[in-house]
Amino acid sequence: MNDLANTAHRWRVNADRATFAHRFAAKRWGSTNLWLGIPLIIVTVVTGFLSVASFYQQSPSLAGGSLLLSFVAAVLAGIQTFLRPTERAIQHWQAATRYAAAKTRNRVDRFVIATSEASA
Repeated sequence: MNDLANTAHRWRVNADRATFAHRFAAKRWGSTNLWLGIPLIIVTVVTGFLSVASFYQQSPSLAGGSLLLSFVAAVLAGIQTFLRPTERAIQHWQAATRYAAAKTRNRVDRFVIATSEASA
């Protein structure tokens, strides 16, 4: 293979690696969204129930539990807002798609190189 074909091959390998890495990162950020979002929903629902129960029963322990869980819910919501895992997952899927498209273009370029070498 000549230098141009070697370069095209190297670009294809790099595009394969980048596509895989971005798809892996997208899946990781998608699962991060679930790991933050589902506990946030559960904690928020339980906090609401405890708040209502402490209001009707005038129980300091229920009010304390409600206060603690509302703090946990606020922290989880803040982390989820700061990290934006859904947005990051989408960005990584888009990057993986762009690298896959570049890999396809690279295959066409290698075909053109091979046919031009054969005709020369």
